Amino acid sequence: MIKNYLNAAVAILILLFLISSPVKGDSKLYYQIGLSGYYPLSDSISNYVDGGGLIKFGLIYPIKTNLSLEAVLGIGGFTAKKPTINDIPKFAPLNFGAAYKIMNKPSSSIDLTGGVGYYSFTGFYNNRVSSAGIYLGGRFNLRLTPEMDLQIEARGHELVEKDGLGLNETTEMVELSVGVCFLTNPLKFIKTKSSAPEDFVTPEVSAEPKQPVEPEAVVKEKPTARLSTAGSSRDSDNDGIPDHQDRSPGTPSGVEVDEYGRPLDDDMDGVPDYIDQGKNTPLGVAVDSRGRPLDSDGDGIPNFRDLHPNTPAKVNVDNHGRPVDSDHDGVPDYLDKDNNTPPGTKVDSYGVPAAQVEAGVLRGVGFASGKTSLTKDSFHTLFKLLAGMKYNPNINIELRAFTDSSGKPETNLRLSQARADAVKSFLTSHGIDEKRISVKGMGATNFVSKNTKAPENRRIEVVITKR
Repeated sequence: MIKNYLNAAVAILILLFLISSPVKGDSKLYYQIGLSGYYPLSDSISNYVDGGGLIKFGLIYPIKTNLSLEAVLGIGGFTAKKPTINDIPKFAPLNFGAAYKIMNKPSSSIDLTGGVGYYSFTGFYNNRVSSAGIYLGGRFNLRLTPEMDLQIEARGHELVEKDGLGLNETTEMVELSVGVCFLTNPLKFIKTKSSAPEDFVTPEVSAEPKQPVEPEAVVKEKPTARLSTAGSSRDSDNDGIPDHQDRSPGTPSGVEVDEYGRPLDDDMDGVPDYIDQGKNTPLGVAVDSRGRPLDSDGDGIPNFRDLHPNTPAKVNVDNHGRPVDSDHDGVPDYLDKDNNTPPGTKVDSYGVPAAQVEAGVLRGVGFASGKTSLTKDSFHTLFKLLAGMKYNPNINIELRAFTDSSGKPETNLRLSQARADAVKSFLTSHGIDEKRISVKGMGATNFVSKNTKAPENRRIEVVITKR
C-alpha cells in the first residue's frame, strides 16, 4: 500500500517540477514555527484518545517559482480516553513533502501541500510505536511584513502501515494549524528593527547626511635597494640591481627601485610612483592606468567616496557624489521642476508640491443671487483647496466673501459673511482645523466688473495669513 502512495507522490512531484518556471535569483531557506491541533477520524485511534496538540518547526526550500520542498517536525501529545495508555500519550510526526502555489499575489498566496511522514507515539500500552503515512492539505499565506507570513493550514493524514499502532487498522487524522513563516533568518529578523515606509513618494531628507567610510590609508616603509653579490654584475638598466636579480630589467633611468629592481609603489595600487598621479591612494581602492582612483560616473568624486556612483553626466554633486538638492525636498535639482519648495512641503517625484494653496479668487466657486448655498460647480475647486490645506499643514488662510451691488448694503454684508462661513464649513467638515481658517464678509465692495451687479462680483477670495 505505502509503495503505491510513494510512487504516486513522486510522479506528481516530477510533473510539478517540469511545469514550473525556474526560481529567479538565489533560492532562500524559509523557516516555519506554529501550533497544530490533531483530531482522530478513524475508530482505530479515536476509541483511545481525544484530540491532541503540538508545536511544529519547519523548513521550506523553493526549487521552482511555484514549487517548494518542505520538512516539518512536530512535538506534542494527545489526551487519553482509556486507562491502558498514559494520560498524555506523546506524539511526534516528521513530514517530508512539497508545496505547490495555485495562487500567488504580493499580499497573499495559497499552496497545495502533500508528502510522506513518519509518526511516532509514546505511551500506548507503555510502549513506543511508530507508523509511516502520507498527508495532503492546503495552506493560506498572508504577508504581514516583507520578512514574515502568517500561515493557516489544514491537512489530512493517513497512517498506511497496518499494526503500526498495534490497533490492526489504518489510522486517519485531520490537522489544523496556524503559524508564521520567516522569509529570512529568524535571528536576523528579530534583531532588525523595522520601520513602516512613508505613504508619500518623497523620501525623508536627513539633516545630517550619512558619511562614507574612508578606506584605510596605506602605511608602508619605503624599501631600500639591496645589491646582490652573487652571480653576474651586469646591470642593463643601471638601477643598481644586477640583471640576474632584477625583476624589472627595463626600468627608466633615474627611477627609484626596491631590492628586486621594481619601481617603487608607495601606495601599493599597482602603479609605480614615477607615473602615479594619485600617490596617496587608500589601500584597496581601484585605480586607472595612471594611479587615479576610479570615477565611474565622471562627477569628480572617486568611487570609494561616491555614495551615488551612477549620477548622470554633467549633474552637480556634493562632496560625497550625491546630486545637489537645493531645496532639500528629496528630489535632486536635475529632476526637480520646482527648486524653491518651502521646507516641509510634500512633493511628487518631480519636486512639484502634491497640492498647493494659491492666494486669489476661488475660480468656479459660486452662489445663486441672494443665496448662501454653494452651486454644484463649486465643489471641484473646493476639493483642490482642501487637498492643498491637507498637504501643507503649516498654511493658514482667510476667506473673504464679496457680493454684487444688488440689495441693501447691510443685507449684502450679512450675506457675504454667511457665504464665507459656508466655505469654511465645507473645509472643517472634511478635517481641516477651524483655527487655520478665518472668515470675513466684505459685502458689496472691490468690484471686479464695471457692471456692479454682474455675477462675477459674487466671489470668494483666499488670503494666505501664515506659511
